[in-house]
Amino acid sequence: MSAKKEDVILVTGGQGFIGGYLKHVLDQNGFHNVISLPGFKKGLDLGDKDNIGWVFDEYKPDIVIHLACRHAGLPFNLQNPAGIMYENINMTTGIMEEACWNDCKKFIFIGDILSYPENCPIPFKESDLWFGYPELARSGYALTKRFLTEMVKNYHLEGRIQTTSLIFPEVYGSNDLLDPRYGRIVPTSILNILHCKNNDIEEIEIEGNPNTTRDLLYVADAARAILLAVESESDGDIINIGSGVETSLESLLHMVQNYLDTNIKINWKQKKMPEDKRRLLDTSKSKSILGFSPLCSVESGIKDVCKWLSGRETEFKELSSLL
Repeated sequence: MSAKKEDVILVTGGQGFIGGYLKHVLDQNGFHNVISLPGFKKGLDLGDKDNIGWVFDEYKPDIVIHLACRHAGLPFNLQNPAGIMYENINMTTGIMEEACWNDCKKFIFIGDILSYPENCPIPFKESDLWFGYPELARSGYALTKRFLTEMVKNYHLEGRIQTTSLIFPEVYGSNDLLDPRYGRIVPTSILNILHCKNNDIEEIEIEGNPNTTRDLLYVADAARAILLAVESESDGDIINIGSGVETSLESLLHMVQNYLDTNIKINWKQKKMPEDKRRLLDTSKSKSILGFSPLCSVESGIKDVCKWLSGRETEFKELSSLL
């Protein structure tokens, strides 16, 4: 079922990092009836069925984009795996059921690259999602996202609602979440280098492996992928949305140093807990089904975030290691 410009689009977590960009992209493309819901921290608990019912009664959405997610950095994942699983499953199933009961035409779910098996072949294909256990340290969150991705597909198989699940890698960009406890690799890398530059520190110790790679997706491209999913006839599909580029931690720091005109020595320290060495999504389906290809290169995106963060680093007293 095709989306119409007059459709009411409900975005859970719509006032967060990706949500802010998404509202702008939707508005630019003629979707002006966008309801961007605040998250739990801003007073709206979507784990409460009464709150969910009120939202659907109040706004009567035609399309639901589910960005909201209970998640934090590695320490939180290790300490609260059951809580993460309960809150995300409870919230998503409640919203999904309400969307079906209210005859919404489409439900778009955002999955996570962490759901893939720890030893998944590169690049990660959607068909490999269930062939192995995810990285142990983040397994509570990762398995929850995997389960919900499958659950959303099964709502489609029952014929109850049109669905699309988009699996994102690490999304970065200006206005990113800068709490070091979340271990966001791009802003953390830049803040570390800025800290050294501004304090005349000639070398820094980074916990991690220089050859570890990540798939880094610029936030405006992530928002555009969601727009394409809204406009598409995709139904029941699980689709990777990636940059198509494998970026090592060493090359990321090299890009940051080049832009900031520094030459700080990096001393690599082995991490205490093992992690996935390589992450890269296969993007064949996103090209064939959605016609999606990223417009922003990793180099351009890193430059944009460096510009945004320059002059702001003193706002953040604590610097974390790369995760």
